[in-house]
Amino acid sequence: MKLTVQLNKSAPGSDGIRLMQQRSLQQVRVSVSLIFLIHGLIIATWASRIPAFQAHLHLSPAVLGRSLMMAAIGSVLAMPAAGWLINKLGSLSIVIG
Repeated sequence: MKLTVQLNKSAPGSDGIRLMQQRSLQQVRVSVSLIFLIHGLIIATWASRIPAFQAHLHLSPAVLGRSLMMAAIGSVLAMPAAGWLINKLGSLSIVIG
């Protein structure tokens, strides 16, 4: 097993050096592709179910549109905060918790 040194200067309380298992470019590419595939399937499933949710919850088109808009605005507002947290605490601690 090959190990590689990764410098992580943004993680507090560490010396910034961590050993990680080296992965091939193909393994990384497959992993990223699978994540995009899974997220695409989730969004496609949700988008196709929006009319059923609207009917089940008795939402008017205005309320449904406002709800979807607020979700998008919340995402846009959360992205800078997520970037700041990742820069401050390190990506591994944000993803794993």
